[in-house]
Amino acid sequence: MKKEVHRQRKGHLVTTPSTTYIVHHQTFDSLAAFLRRQPGVVDAEWDRCIGKLDLWPGHSTIGLRVLIDGKENERCYGVQEGIPGTINLFGWRPKVRATREHLKYQGARACTGFVEEQRRHCARR
Repeated sequence: MKKEVHRQRKGHLVTTPSTTYIVHHQTFDSLAAFLRRQPGVVDAEWDRCIGKLDLWPGHSTIGLRVLIDGKENERCYGVQEGIPGTINLFGWRPKVRATREHLKYQGARACTGFVEEQRRHCARR
């Protein structure tokens, strides 16, 4: 999962008459579609229908149901949407790294019922 998030880490550029910005909705959709095609995967979904605060960097969760040894397990993977810049103050000239609009894998945890819960949220909207 970490390799696939890193491979698809760049978002899609949206251009409007006043500005341009990067969105990750299509990236999360393609990640979920990629995971559904993998052998042993029952279902995959991300938290697209949840109302979230508009804080930067944002966070999303991808849920995955898999069959392992005949038992169905569910895992959630946390993904950060954007990486803040870093400042290293070693020496006379600080090294400043610009902020990036990339996806960053945060970690995995067990979560039962996440995929079905997301389907219910999207059905209510």
